[in-house]
Amino acid sequence: MSLHHARRSVPFVFVSALAFVAIAQPAAAVVTGAGIRDSSITTVDIARDTLIGADIRTNAIGTLELSGNAVRTSDILDGSITMRDLDDNSVGVSQIAADAVRASELASGSVAGSEIADNAVGRSELGDDAVGSAELDENSVTGSHIATSAIGTSDIAVNGVGASEIATGGVTTSEVLDGTIGTLDLAPGAVTPDKVAPAPSVALTFVAAQSVLDGVATPVLPAGGWGEAYDQGGMHDDPANLPYVVAPVAGWYQVSGRLEWAADGGTIAQDRRLSIITSTSTGTDMRAAARVQDTPAGTSVQQQSVSGLVRLAAGDRIWLEAYQTNDGNQPISVTADVSADTRGAAFSAVWVAP
Repeated sequence: MSLHHARRSVPFVFVSALAFVAIAQPAAAVVTGAGIRDSSITTVDIARDTLIGADIRTNAIGTLELSGNAVRTSDILDGSITMRDLDDNSVGVSQIAADAVRASELASGSVAGSEIADNAVGRSELGDDAVGSAELDENSVTGSHIATSAIGTSDIAVNGVGASEIATGGVTTSEVLDGTIGTLDLAPGAVTPDKVAPAPSVALTFVAAQSVLDGVATPVLPAGGWGEAYDQGGMHDDPANLPYVVAPVAGWYQVSGRLEWAADGGTIAQDRRLSIITSTSTGTDMRAAARVQDTPAGTSVQQQSVSGLVRLAAGDRIWLEAYQTNDGNQPISVTADVSADTRGAAFSAVWVAP
């Protein structure tokens, strides 16, 4: 072989050697689970996004494989966690951020009472109209769950509250505004006499005789004062004005009175009158009167009565007034025909209408 030929063959041999070296390089290694020791792969060995869901077997990653806060909300796709992925009691209050769960995330019936602690849901957690009648079991809301003044008229539908929803004594006069209940709101027989407060009324009786001078209009007041058979509303409670009764409220009053004139030996006609008098802001008025003019027998008594429907304002006074004339200007005694019987009344006033 010549030197020239040898020189030309060297490159061929070199190139062939390189090709052999390249061909002899080993193939890329495949790592399986059997080739990985515990803790031999760390987060430093795994580039971001090199593992996808298809690379991880079902149940391959458990709580032991996750460090605290290793999975954040940004690492979880919407809808990727379902109920099957959560153990019982695996999500507690500390795992739920403020406003993390919205109404759109809750399926109908997905949250039961057993999942909600006492007082866990307040007004700030409930949107307008979030709880309706369909969400409440029968008897699930009692009086202890409702704050004072929390429910107004706008919160109650027409016919929303019936008799079965109101406990005995549940509604008192303080809960009912004046004029809010009319006849249309009451069923026939719904209000019985024992549910109605007694009307202002008074019944007075004679306890002793009284003298009435000739020609002098005299308020009727038996000696010793009126006896009270009945007084509802304190109509005869003013010790400084014993002849009078006072209207405690405005309205129409049925007023009546009666008395007996004692026998008189006179022989000429006599004039005897019994009247109902009122004292109001406009003055003193005679509202009703009964008058007798005759010549009585010397041993006869005369009974006289008067009644009338009188309109009064609160604070107006009412009394009976007696008047008589005789020929001798002598006092004539008057007494009640039931003076010894307190079941009867010589002077009465009863409120009958507003």
